[in-house]
Amino acid sequence: MAPPPRPDAPEPGAAPEAHGASAPHGQGASPGDADAAGLRGRAGAGGDQGGDQGGDQGGDQGGASADAGGRAGGGGNGARAGAAGAAGALGRELRLIVSALGFLTRAPLPARLWAWAGHEPDRLARAARWFPLVGAAVGALCAAVWLAAGAALPAPLAAGLAVAAGVAATGALHEDGLADCCDGLGGHAGRERALEIMRDSRIGAYAGLGLIFSIGLRWAALAALEPAAGAAALIVAHAWARALMTGALAASDYARPTGAAAGAAGVTRAEAGAALGLALAIAAALGGAGAVAACGAGLVAGLWMLRLLKRRLGGHTGDGLGAIEQLGEIAVMTTLAGLWT
Repeated sequence: MAPPPRPDAPEPGAAPEAHGASAPHGQGASPGDADAAGLRGRAGAGGDQGGDQGGDQGGDQGGASADAGGRAGGGGNGARAGAAGAAGALGRELRLIVSALGFLTRAPLPARLWAWAGHEPDRLARAARWFPLVGAAVGALCAAVWLAAGAALPAPLAAGLAVAAGVAATGALHEDGLADCCDGLGGHAGRERALEIMRDSRIGAYAGLGLIFSIGLRWAALAALEPAAGAAALIVAHAWARALMTGALAASDYARPTGAAAGAAGVTRAEAGAALGLALAIAAALGGAGAVAACGAGLVAGLWMLRLLKRRLGGHTGDGLGAIEQLGEIAVMTTLAGLWT
């Protein structure tokens, strides 16, 4: 018994339809036409698949390029931000150097430069870490005078001119402080009376003697040195003596309620350490172990003066800082005269 026909089986005598193609104009398709239609179908499917893959790959590559561009743009922004931050930090330090220069010297700074430096309440305290750099600049000026004068004059005269150049550059700021301390602390006056004497512009016997010894000892020490050694000694002594001032600001309180040095209150130990380190680096670079040893002698002299100020006045004053600077300078110069001659 024959099986029943399939529902999709063609009727007897009907022309078979090629899969995926219909007979044109009611005619049956040949086996060759069917094969060609199949090939065209597979090619179309391959094209669709290739297009999908190409689109996906192109999209992925475009996304990767966008990500890379974003990262590159972010890196560029970070680099620009870092450069701007470095420029800002450099500008702040330059303004502090200008403030230190204006406080410690008589340099004729233009009003525009002063305005650029700023006038914040803690400006002087923050600038104190650059005191040694200003001292080195003053010492370099003295060294230039010493070398130039020494080329035409005897050493004692050249030394006198070099010391005078330092006094002129600072407006005798530190010599005035030393003189006031000698008058105020030379006798047995109490704290209030000593502070009152130190405010008096008149010079007493103690002040006169203090100035004679300060200028005379530095003058003689410089005259005893060879030209190159004297130039190095001047720079080292001036730099280290200013660093001692910064150290004193950090190690003691201001003894008066108001005054010229009141604005320098608040110097941190880190800032004092930076100032001392800078001055020691200058000393080591210019004079080696001998210059560093001379700085040690200056430190002893400065600590002795600071201890006297604390005991008699309860802290430092602007005059006291000047006295510390002068004693430090004397100690370094005389020590180097002994070591280098």
